[in-house]
Amino acid sequence: MIRINALVKKRVSLLRYADISYDFTSQLLKKDEKIINLAHIENLIFELLMKNIGKIITKEQFFEVMEKPTDAGLRVHINRLKKLLELNISNLRGVGYRLEKV
Repeated sequence: MIRINALVKKRVSLLRYADISYDFTSQLLKKDEKIINLAHIENLIFELLMKNIGKIITKEQFFEVMEKPTDAGLRVHINRLKKLLELNISNLRGVGYRLEKV
């Protein structure tokens, strides 16, 4: 039973989005099989997006994972993730952001 639980946890720890794979356990991010290094805060924001694909994430939810939360800082990190990883992140004005399903 322990082995089954370990296998289930391993499967859940790896998520794929288009040509991106992310292992939550090792925090290893690959795009087209190339390893991508993110800043710590970008990694936290990316994890939040990946865990909530297709769902709206409010600014307050992002601010919970940010050390120094500001609207401008959040925009900068979201835009960097969009450009670096070619993510389809929608800005829902006054509400938050959503990583669109592919």
